[in-house]
Amino acid sequence: MTQNPQKQLISQKLAYFWWACALCCFALVGISHLFFQNYLFMRPCEQCVYIRYAFVTLGLGGAILGFGFQVQKKQNLASGMFFIVGVLANILGFLVAFYGSIRGIIYSAFLLKVHRALNSSVFSDSSEFVESSEEIEEVIFGLQGCSMKPRFDFGLPLDEWLPSVFAPTGDCGQDFALPPSDMVLAPLREYFIEAYSQGWYLLPSVKFGTMAECCLLAFGIGFILLSVGFVCYVRSVVPFLCARFCALAQKYAKIS
Repeated sequence: MTQNPQKQLISQKLAYFWWACALCCFALVGISHLFFQNYLFMRPCEQCVYIRYAFVTLGLGGAILGFGFQVQKKQNLASGMFFIVGVLANILGFLVAFYGSIRGIIYSAFLLKVHRALNSSVFSDSSEFVESSEEIEEVIFGLQGCSMKPRFDFGLPLDEWLPSVFAPTGDCGQDFALPPSDMVLAPLREYFIEAYSQGWYLLPSVKFGTMAECCLLAFGIGFILLSVGFVCYVRSVVPFLCARFCALAQKYAKIS
């Protein structure tokens, strides 16, 4: 049994799409480490390395999905073992990717809460003394919201395996560039460090889009894309699997 050429083309495009999504996730982790951390001296906090972990997990899920759709596009596989391998790979890919996106949303929301706590009116330049218990509780939460010893899911010691990427070296909410005081900077490097001296923003000149907000948006979009993709995939695969199961059942019924 061969696949419809149109379905082959769709599977190929879906494979490319999920591989592209995986590449974007890995690229974001690479940029955050090589450019922002190493080049601009922006030290990652505990929640930051958790977000990196979530992006890596989401990217891994996307890579598995790309492999699954690539397998399913081939000729003469719909009735064989390779089709089942493709289905199982896609199920695993969706599970891993959903896990990464959900964890990323949780980590980003937590970091956003820490940011807001540390930027509350208690730490403002106002000379007025704040007695609000809610604001004081927010500040305490912000100060206690991070640790220098991360605890990754499943007990993974990622901070020991790859400390340069997954070991926190900064405080949550303090995501500004902080180069050594005695370091002579090249003009281009100095320009970027000055741009991010007040913190990480999508548009530093107008202080628009904090890192936590952008990551929360990215993981949210990823979750929506995964949800749509999963529903469409189930609707396309389940009828075929049911038809194959019924055909096999009828075949064995005739034999018996």
